[in-house]
Amino acid sequence: MTIRFTASALLPMEDRSYMSILILRFDIEGEGTDRQILQDLVDSPQFDYSFLSPFPDKVTQESAGTHARWRLNCIAADSFQKCRPERASEVIRAWAEDQAWMASRPPKPPEVKQRLRDTYALLHTGHLYELQNPGPECEHEVAWIVGSGGFHEFVSIDRSRREVTLIAAYDD
Repeated sequence: MTIRFTASALLPMEDRSYMSILILRFDIEGEGTDRQILQDLVDSPQFDYSFLSPFPDKVTQESAGTHARWRLNCIAADSFQKCRPERASEVIRAWAEDQAWMASRPPKPPEVKQRLRDTYALLHTGHLYELQNPGPECEHEVAWIVGSGGFHEFVSIDRSRREVTLIAAYDD
C-alpha cells in the first residue's frame, strides 16, 4: 500500500491577513489500515514542508526535516487522532473568524466564504483525523513564524474515492 501525491491548492483567506488553507491530495494505491495511510503521508516528501513559502508542486529541495512549526521526527501516524467533522469545521470556523485583530474588519468577501464552505465539505468525507500538535520542545528555530494565530491540520481518508486529503489552516 502506498499513497501518491496528485494535487495541491492554496486558499488565501483575505488580502493582508497571511491566513491560508493548504489542501494536499493523494491517491491511495493498494490496501492498508488508516494508521498505515497516515504513516505513508507523514513519510511523503510533501509532508516535509515548512509552510513558510508557497507549496512546491514538485519536490526538488533537500529535506528540511520540518512540518509547519515542528521537527518532522516529532510527528508520526500516532500523532493523529480521530475527529468528528463538526468539531473540525468549528475549529476552522473559529480560526477564520474569531481572531482578535479581526474585530474591526469588514465581513469576509463572498469568495472567502465559498472557500470556507468548500473546506467544510472536505471535512465531511471519509475517516477524519486531527494532528495533535507536538509540544514546544519539538519546535524548530523559526517556528514562531508559522501558526501564531493557530495551526490546525486534518486528514480525511476517503476509501470510496481512494483519496487522502490533508487540510491545514494556518498563518505565516
